[in-house]
Amino acid sequence: MKTLIFAFFAAVVLSGAGPSFAASCPGQPLKASFELWPAGQLNYGETRTGVHPCGKSVTCIGGNTHRGVPRTCKWS
Repeated sequence: MKTLIFAFFAAVVLSGAGPSFAASCPGQPLKASFELWPAGQLNYGETRTGVHPCGKSVTCIGGNTHRGVPRTCKWS
């Protein structure tokens, strides 16, 4: 019985069908940026680069909502 259970778990691990813990990347880098730097943490004109939990790198330049200048971001 132990051998059967071990064989089952080995097959799942080797097939890659186990649970996936990596986060999926949002389609838009701006949306991804708010997971790294919430609103108010990126100053106007400040450039920052960070790695999203999905593994992709995103670069953003801070904006100012009071002046109508949005944060701009791109995958890098």
